Amino acid sequence: MLKFIYVGVKLNKHDFINLTAYVGVKLNKHDFINLTAWNTKLGRRDSKTASKAAAESGAIPSPTSNLSQLIDLFSKNNLTKQDLVVLSGGHTIGKTRCTVFRSRIYNESDINKSFAENAKQGCPVSSGDDNLEPLDLSTPENFDTNYFQHLMEKQTLLHYLPYSF
Repeated sequence: MLKFIYVGVKLNKHDFINLTAYVGVKLNKHDFINLTAWNTKLGRRDSKTASKAAAESGAIPSPTSNLSQLIDLFSKNNLTKQDLVVLSGGHTIGKTRCTVFRSRIYNESDINKSFAENAKQGCPVSSGDDNLEPLDLSTPENFDTNYFQHLMEKQTLLHYLPYSF
């Protein structure tokens, strides 16, 4: 796991993605970045229940959220569609559990067929719920734009993202 040290606090790669997404949104809006006034929670450790309460309350998107639900949620938090695109770029690094994307690869038609068939190898129809697959198959450890290219090619495990194009 990547770790970063910031003012004596250990940050994992998910904290780094959080920080990067914040800076991306700030730069996108051409705002002055005042990091001393920025209040965000860091230090989250991934787990199956890390965001359960927030997800159940509707404070964060569900993996099954559709585009209109995401736009609505972002709007409630004074974020634009452009912010949604920028923040979705955070998915260029990370993994997701089979249980999150199984329905998409077996049941949805708006997905690249060969991509879906390949994903089924690591996610059997009735087992492997905790199997992990990278969100960006070509460069899973790099923060780059390949993820967006995969979206346009309908090669994504997450349900809502293909509807952006």
